[in-house]
Amino acid sequence: MTHHILRHYNSTHNRQLGAKDYEVMELLGQQSTKIHTIYTHAGWQNIVDATARLGASIGQDGLSAWLSARIREAETPESLEA
Repeated sequence: MTHHILRHYNSTHNRQLGAKDYEVMELLGQQSTKIHTIYTHAGWQNIVDATARLGASIGQDGLSAWLSARIREAETPESLEA
């Protein structure tokens, strides 16, 4: 177990326990959200749960529209070049 692995685990585990991004960033001394996203890994169940919460707050029609927009964005030529 290395310090580096412990940082990844700590960041991810704290988010799973409900800590906010800014709280985890402060705890780990992260100054950048880009660095934070490298250290914090979303598990599949977290993604499913987040989608369900979004659907509950904006309704199923809103969720479908939001997901369709994300798919269209991912399929644009600009996103393929990045």
